[in-house]
Amino acid sequence: MLGNFLEAMRNLNPNPPLRGKEIEDFYVPRPDNPYKYLINYIYSEKNAKIPVTGPIGVGKSTEINRIIKDLQEEFLVISPEQEGLQGREGMGYISFLILLIREMMKIVGDWSKFGEFGLNPVFANYQYEKAYLKERFPDHREILNFPLSEETEKTLYDFLRFHQEKLFASLSLIRNYLEEEHKKKIIFIFDDLEKLEKKVVEDIYISHGKEIKNIPFTIIFTYPIELSYDKNIRIMQDLYEKSLYLYPVSVEGRNGQPDNAGMKFFQEVLNKRAPDISFQPGVVEKMALSSGGLIRTFLHLARNSVRNAKMDEDDMVRAEHLERELLSARESFFRIITEEEYDKISKYTISQDAVVSGIEKFISRDIILEHRDEEGIWYQINPIIDPLVKKFIIRRDKEREFNKRTY
Repeated sequence: MLGNFLEAMRNLNPNPPLRGKEIEDFYVPRPDNPYKYLINYIYSEKNAKIPVTGPIGVGKSTEINRIIKDLQEEFLVISPEQEGLQGREGMGYISFLILLIREMMKIVGDWSKFGEFGLNPVFANYQYEKAYLKERFPDHREILNFPLSEETEKTLYDFLRFHQEKLFASLSLIRNYLEEEHKKKIIFIFDDLEKLEKKVVEDIYISHGKEIKNIPFTIIFTYPIELSYDKNIRIMQDLYEKSLYLYPVSVEGRNGQPDNAGMKFFQEVLNKRAPDISFQPGVVEKMALSSGGLIRTFLHLARNSVRNAKMDEDDMVRAEHLERELLSARESFFRIITEEEYDKISKYTISQDAVVSGIEKFISRDIILEHRDEEGIWYQINPIIDPLVKKFIIRRDKEREFNKRTY
């Protein structure tokens, strides 16, 4: 039994998204099936641009990793790390073009072809302009493969900003070469753009949205959820008609009863990751309801509940093991939320109002979960801390009433 608990705790690790063989072993299709949506759009639309967002822990990376895995045979899938994109204002778009060129040149592998793609003149012009200052400037290999100093980088990008049309034109030349060489279509998938500052994503995908739409290959990219509550989201929605918002898995219906499809999804997650662990009736259901439909939160609750059962040397995960974990989670939230923050989020325990200014950071910290339906945009407190917030509000109101009477 000890081995079963330890294996389940390893498989229930909520932090890394599924990838590779883990997708084969543990992947469970979500009821809303975003995978099918993405696949259909990729095959039906030439050079599709698909923005993806949703709350932290909702399963974006796992869905994207399954796309990457399943498309490898038919597409030349390029999924670079985002360290090449800069956070300094005004450099996002140029950084993005350089990143696209760099990643494709890595696959080309033959740097002597650099000139064939129309890039030599751009960098040669820069070398010429810098020559009279007698400053050494890195060649194109260093530009595309090595980190530059902030000063050199800024000087370079200020120059490249005037040559961005030439950089853009080179994308088609490199694409044509690679697709002919590999007999596959190119698709770029950016999973970590949501971790960049919002202003950088805005510079790339909104300020230069028309240019991005014209890039001659398919791009799937995540973007920060905060942008969904920004006035500029309207521009993004106009530019990219097929954006995908991943909602938390539905765990509760409008009648207050558990959502059967959502409950079946989370039960299947446990069947795959912890097949040898028994759960007391009702525990999995409460675990799913407490997660608010966030997969990462559910896995965290399940893993730590299994740990509690192991510590008690029990033969199954019982309600008391989950309750201990929920209590621990509430205490953690209590330590990081200030009274001012409680004031701001307290309204969501009793009403369903439109979003208020500054709420983005709460969304990004999983404190607020978003729900949309035909009646508009609604918000709710994370179910884990909902009782804590209500308790805090009652206590604070009593303290204020006591102080009024005292003075």
